Amino acid sequence: MCAIFPMMKRLPTLLGRRKGFSLIEVAAAMAIFVFVLVTLLALMSRGVSACREAIDLGTATQMANAEINKAMQASFSSLKVNTSTESFYDDVGKYLGIERTNAAVYRVHAKVEESAEDPVLPGYDPQRLKRLVITVCHAAQSDDDNADARTFSYLLFNND
Repeated sequence: MCAIFPMMKRLPTLLGRRKGFSLIEVAAAMAIFVFVLVTLLALMSRGVSACREAIDLGTATQMANAEINKAMQASFSSLKVNTSTESFYDDVGKYLGIERTNAAVYRVHAKVEESAEDPVLPGYDPQRLKRLVITVCHAAQSDDDNADARTFSYLLFNND
């Protein structure tokens, strides 16, 4: 075999006897590893915050639906314009009542307003239409600090 490939015998001496990686190769591998790791951590951080936001939105929608159901069960005449109620819920959207407790995570403010819309409907009577504005925020937030608040608006129609 050496007659056919005379260079095979001398190949290890031509390339040198390498038993490990050079410092530059190790540094380059570590730089690539650190870059990938930092990128993955940043993506994970964004994923966690997007997941938390989705949970908050789902819980806020659930609480707003609970408030609209309360309003729909009440008689239309009992929904006085410019009146509001405040309710408290826990972290999974369970109703806790109208008094703030230590378990309260969300505060829901529901306000009945006159309808600002003037829909073009046959036989439209503004006395038969009211707006329910529901604001969901964290219980620890003040009324002035509603940066993370979610607002839902519903039109209630009296069809009696």
